[in-house]
Amino acid sequence: MVNHPDENMTDELKELWLHCFPLDTDYCGMFFEEYYSAEKCFIIKGSSGLESAAYIFDAKINADNEHLNAVYMYAISTYEQFRGKGNAAALIEAVKEYCIY
Repeated sequence: MVNHPDENMTDELKELWLHCFPLDTDYCGMFFEEYYSAEKCFIIKGSSGLESAAYIFDAKINADNEHLNAVYMYAISTYEQFRGKGNAAALIEAVKEYCIY
């Protein structure tokens, strides 16, 4: 089940990020200080803890000279032991639902 993280989950999210993107240490710190917000983060947490996460940014696109609201999905990450179980697909579906409402 996809949810938003609790406010006290930042360290767990950073750990997952660095597990999946190990060369991003400096960027990870900056991302969580400057851009992270719990309501723009979607997670899957199982009985053993955090499994997957994805982040979104609000965006604008120009299509046929019309400015449209959009959402940019960013940094989908899943621990290896949970890959291939549909977590990324569930995160994408949750973001699609978020965009509809």
